[in-house]
Amino acid sequence: MDLQGTLHQEIVTSQWRTIEMLERMSEREARRVAADDFRAQYREARAKLPELKPWPKLAQRSLRVYRNRANQTRVWRVCQLLSSDDRILDIGMGHGWLPGTLAFAVRPQAYAGVDLTDSKFDSVREMAEVNGIDTSRWFLGVKDLYDLTPEWVSQHDPTIVLLLEVLEHLPDPDKALRTIADAISPDTQLLFSVPMLGRVEACWGHVSLFDANRVRRLCRNAGLTVHWVEPVANTWQLLLVSRSSRLPARVTSLARRDRTASMVGPDSHLGPALPPHGDPAFHPVSLKPDTLATSVWGRGIAEHSISSHDTGGVQLVAKAEAGLPGSKRYVGLAFPVHGSRVVRIELAVPESQGVRRLFVEGRDGNGLRTVRWDFAPTLRWGFEPKGTTYVLRPGQRTAGFSPVDASNPDATRVLEVVVQLKPRARASVVLRRAAYVR
Repeated sequence: MDLQGTLHQEIVTSQWRTIEMLERMSEREARRVAADDFRAQYREARAKLPELKPWPKLAQRSLRVYRNRANQTRVWRVCQLLSSDDRILDIGMGHGWLPGTLAFAVRPQAYAGVDLTDSKFDSVREMAEVNGIDTSRWFLGVKDLYDLTPEWVSQHDPTIVLLLEVLEHLPDPDKALRTIADAISPDTQLLFSVPMLGRVEACWGHVSLFDANRVRRLCRNAGLTVHWVEPVANTWQLLLVSRSSRLPARVTSLARRDRTASMVGPDSHLGPALPPHGDPAFHPVSLKPDTLATSVWGRGIAEHSISSHDTGGVQLVAKAEAGLPGSKRYVGLAFPVHGSRVVRIELAVPESQGVRRLFVEGRDGNGLRTVRWDFAPTLRWGFEPKGTTYVLRPGQRTAGFSPVDASNPDATRVLEVVVQLKPRARASVVLRRAAYVR
């Protein structure tokens, strides 16, 4: 198959269209639409990935994450894009799961792994010892990717640089990608991944959001040519790029095995999922009693208090009046924002028996409602006493929250978590963390 020129561009365009379509769906809907493709990816990963033996320094929680379907699929797809001829520079190598997998599945010529600190090096070395991996040709070093230079990179002479699950943790991914592009040679390839829009956003370590349009812009601004892009496990965008326009041999080999088909017609055009302007990053909210906004919800409440909580957030404790039959009792926690394109909150309801329902409401500078989500407990969804993270998008249902209004989210200046209480009932609500996208 000759992939030069027009045919290659058609494949890449088709791949972008697939990502654009999936990112406009909820995670659940996209999983249903592309179920056959994603199941096939996972089955192949399960069949072909080597099984690493766990090691003492690897936390059980991390082990569960590495072994879940999505991550197994992602790691296997990375392996398919590498070869035994590669000299790998891995930026943000983690606890050792990927290096260990590459040692068995790829057997690269050389491996250099760097991280911000040396806190994970012992885990990587222990992984190698437990799994009988020879690390005599490995390099492990402390390096901030913003400090990469052509001179430092050339010492390791990589054929490919890995930047997997890193950019979403950074407030300035543009600068990060430009720094790497400036440090590598034209023919050195970069394999990187970021979550698709609407995926893995409940992770508090993730700061930046990416739709297909933003990823294209990131690559263009860094002077990088996109040779391959695809959705993986309904979770990530995986890209192979370089400073050279010459098509890498590994892309030709991959395309012979499986050509990604688009889920939308060739004439379809989908605009950017994120607005073209603005800051697609989560902004943390200061949650202290003296920084909260004034609540407008205070009806039928006998007493209430707001105090700092040991998790770093705030706790609302309230007791409702008896009231007249049919009357309602509300109390809320309000905090200032500058828009509500996406809202992320970690919420716990330790005393929930007295709570009829809960809702999150946004208001503009004039006090008019701009957006709202309601949560009424059901057999499937209940209030979490120990807390959970919710990611709320205007007009979208998520984990028990149903959209009620999405008339003007961008104008939101105050967000409020409100509980409706039963007569004479007590309740407590803890807002542990909050962040939003402007």
